[in-house]
Amino acid sequence: MENPQIIALMAIAISVISIGLVVANVFNLQTTLINLNTSVVEQSQTIKSLNQQQNVSQQVIEEQRKSIMKMQDNIANLTSEIKSLEDRVTSLEQGLQPHCLIPEGCPQPTPQKPVYFPGVVKFYNVAGGGTVGDNRVLKKLPSTLPVSGWIADFEYEFTASSIPDMHVFVFTATSDNPQLQPAANIVEIRHGPDVNQLMLVSEVSSVSAPIPIFPNTQYYVRLERTPTQLELFVFSDPARTIIVPGSPMTMPIATTDLNNLKFIQHDGCLLCGTARTLTAQIDNTKMYVGTDGSKQILFEDDYSSGVGWTQIGSSVAVNGSFIPQMPLPPIYEGFQSSNRTTLGTK
Repeated sequence: MENPQIIALMAIAISVISIGLVVANVFNLQTTLINLNTSVVEQSQTIKSLNQQQNVSQQVIEEQRKSIMKMQDNIANLTSEIKSLEDRVTSLEQGLQPHCLIPEGCPQPTPQKPVYFPGVVKFYNVAGGGTVGDNRVLKKLPSTLPVSGWIADFEYEFTASSIPDMHVFVFTATSDNPQLQPAANIVEIRHGPDVNQLMLVSEVSSVSAPIPIFPNTQYYVRLERTPTQLELFVFSDPARTIIVPGSPMTMPIATTDLNNLKFIQHDGCLLCGTARTLTAQIDNTKMYVGTDGSKQILFEDDYSSGVGWTQIGSSVAVNGSFIPQMPLPPIYEGFQSSNRTTLGTK
């Protein structure tokens, strides 16, 4: 039989051991909790540090954004100031231009954009030359016009004029200005004088009665020579079957007259005053020789190229462009000279 004391002691020992184990477990748990708490504190500090860095970065970004906006405002202000200065400079140049005494001391005018007139002979606001301004284009014909007979067809339209007197379609013996050649050397169709009309002119005979014309209207013109007469027709249709009022006009000539015509010219008016102006165009010139039964083409030009044409001055051109000019003060005009060039392909 077991001793009760021993059993009690053993129970006490087991209890002590159990309590020790519990205490040890509690200690371990406390240690773990302390470690976890330490880790949480460290992570909290890390998060706090990251938040602080983020705040600093956001402040830097905000400052940079404000700097960029300020720079944009400065750029906008500078652009506005530059535009204002340019406007002031332009205004000053325009104000100074009429007071210039010599070209070298004058500000350059604002460049004008060119205007183009392809495929025609253009009279671009051509003015009378006042004996010094020569504006025309000319070309040598393949052969001298025969006295036995020929026909010249072309299309003509004008858009503006002021007391016009222009030599729009001329045959001459030489390349000189038609108004400077002997009377026996020319036959022409003139726009004018003074009003809008086409007139046949040849000093070997007389001046024909005029045929009235109107702006912004396409006309189909024919000049015909037989051995004994010149005849001017103006039609309103391309087939040249409907004549306009006043057409045709006839002028008698001798069989030996106008026997040396070698050039075709489209001319302004060298000897006219500058108040006479014309804006017009010519197209599709075609010339025939021979009788109706055996007509042959001597010359034709649709003016799609300036090759072979000689341009004198700047207000009449073949397949050309023009730069609108600002009015110059009278003191400037003495420094301008005529410009003679041979046209090339455009």
